[in-house]
Amino acid sequence: SPIVYQLFFTMRSLVSLLLGSAVLILHLVSLSQEVEGLKPFITPEMKELRKPLNRFYASAEYGLFRSMTGVGKSQKNQFGRLIPKASRPELLIQATIDGRNWYPVDFIFKPNNVSQSLPWVAPHQPRLDWQMWFAALSPYQYNPWLLSALIRISNGSKSVRSLLA
Repeated sequence: SPIVYQLFFTMRSLVSLLLGSAVLILHLVSLSQEVEGLKPFITPEMKELRKPLNRFYASAEYGLFRSMTGVGKSQKNQFGRLIPKASRPELLIQATIDGRNWYPVDFIFKPNNVSQSLPWVAPHQPRLDWQMWFAALSPYQYNPWLLSALIRISNGSKSVRSLLA
């Protein structure tokens, strides 16, 4: 009957609203660790609500990439989770024509100039730019492709230069 359907959809909407609100609150609690302005809005009750859910990782301060690229001394947040200090090492490649004046070699999709917005890449996966990020996390000996790319850049390889900005 129409009344049963209406009641069902009303209850479903109410449950969705409550669950969505709970997830939003949990994310705000996590986000408050990173954004100083949110801390006054997070009550002790909200923090307590978040504690039993920590093991499910329903929300996180930065997710996988924070723990992957975190550099520095780790510390525990108020929920007891170990959070590494985050930073992002970058490889900067420079080239010269005359041996005296050096200029940066920019990549198409890798963040270069922080005052410019990044290009839209989805669904394309810019592999070289992506690999540059990971290469910055380890010694060059673990990235033989990088040395090969540098040699090709210095030799003026057209196929490699087409990957550059």
